[in-house]
Amino acid sequence: LDQEILDRYARMAFQRADFETELLPTIIRLIKRDLPNVQEPDAAHLRKIVDFLKANEESFAYLSSLTKGDFQWFFSKPTTVERLLSVSDRENALTALAYLLECESLDVSALKRDAEERGWKYTKLLAVIRVTLIDSTKGPPIKELVSFFGEKECRKRFKDMIDILESSSGAVLAMNK
Repeated sequence: LDQEILDRYARMAFQRADFETELLPTIIRLIKRDLPNVQEPDAAHLRKIVDFLKANEESFAYLSSLTKGDFQWFFSKPTTVERLLSVSDRENALTALAYLLECESLDVSALKRDAEERGWKYTKLLAVIRVTLIDSTKGPPIKELVSFFGEKECRKRFKDMIDILESSSGAVLAMNK
């Protein structure tokens, strides 16, 4: 068997696995083993993650990628500015995040329209959103992330990143003196 066939079987096994008896205990065990500093999520949150993966991530095949791979973002929040500053400068990031806190909707078509009206590059705005939500430049479409987290949690993450940016700028200024 080659890797492609093994991946296909893994995807099929994940899609067919029973949440309560197979997936839940395995995911909890992986979190305890690989992410000891993460508080164990409740079953409802883990079900939401599994449902999201089954509905949106046709390439998801291995539960270990929840704790050691591209899907760790389900269990963490960005805590530093490095990745954000790799997609935007500090001032533009703060402007975009302030806008995202106050905008009427996080619907992507509204975001695109607003970005164009403000003369912003839409792709840059999406990069700021993605990095602020999941600390990665790659991942699910913004629409899916907003749906998964909900607007309230998204706005909380925008506010938290503003706070991190503002506190880190003081540290940078102090180091430059």
